[in-house]
Amino acid sequence: MDASGVPRRLRDAGVAEDMLPTLAADAMRQTRLLANNPAPLNEADALVLYRTAY
Repeated sequence: MDASGVPRRLRDAGVAEDMLPTLAADAMRQTRLLANNPAPLNEADALVLYRTAY
């Protein structure tokens, strides 16, 4: 990651913190990916993940 120069955090990629709830809600639309996820994931869980990545 360091050698590639790709940002590690969402804030470093220009994502505004107030967009995190929208990203979490949009993630719930990815039904194919959610169905293949080994653990159940709801919008609140997704928001925690996005906040951690922020």
